[in-house]
Amino acid sequence: MKRSARLIVAALLIIITTSFITSRAKVNTVDIKDVRETGAPAPDPAHHKYHDIAVYRTRKGDSEGYLVYFYRRESDTLKCYQDELSMRSKPDMDKAAYTWLNDTLARVRLYNSVTEKEVVLEVYGNGKNHGIGVVDKAAK
Repeated sequence: MKRSARLIVAALLIIITTSFITSRAKVNTVDIKDVRETGAPAPDPAHHKYHDIAVYRTRKGDSEGYLVYFYRRESDTLKCYQDELSMRSKPDMDKAAYTWLNDTLARVRLYNSVTEKEVVLEVYGNGKNHGIGVVDKAAK
């Protein structure tokens, strides 16, 4: 009986350790490029790799926002999805930290490295479907 209890405990420890290690997704951080005066560059898959994300601060007339390019592989080709989020309050974010939650969904935290204000987004892309949405707004 003691041996089977030890085996069960050992198996549980292996399962817990494995799930902990695999659940820790890599967080990448990029600078947000301000293109309000120049306009955003065209997507360029040749200079990006699988699961890269680039964020641009944009302006269209009186509206400001953030344009997110995110790169995924489809049919052995790197494809760029792009979605834009308009912001009424025009927060001044200068960094973006992102984590891919799965192959088609990434969580992106836009933040100001001085004031610590942040907005958390999710972007997704799969075939013809793609989108962006605010998950959490925090004004610390």
